Amino acid sequence: FDPPSAGRLSVTPPPERLPVAEVRFAPGAALPDGREWPGVAIEPAEDGSMIARVPYQGAAWIARRIVARLGEAEVVAPPEVRDAVRTMATAMLSDLR
Repeated sequence: FDPPSAGRLSVTPPPERLPVAEVRFAPGAALPDGREWPGVAIEPAEDGSMIARVPYQGAAWIARRIVARLGEAEVVAPPEVRDAVRTMATAMLSDLR
């Protein structure tokens, strides 16, 4: 048995190998930081909103973060993440009934 080197071990691929979601935040919305959304890059849009590009490992991970923003964030791309947000929000709303 050869133990791994003393370097840092991770089961998560590096951010540059992950898919990237594009998320639009409403003007004035609180923006995520790198601790909440590791690898996020944020830039202003012409309409005053902010566009975040965030690497993600699974659609459910980012969908939970979008749904928690209660309408202040919208997934622009990719469709799989938009669908995950829609499914999660629908399930949460049906639980309230």
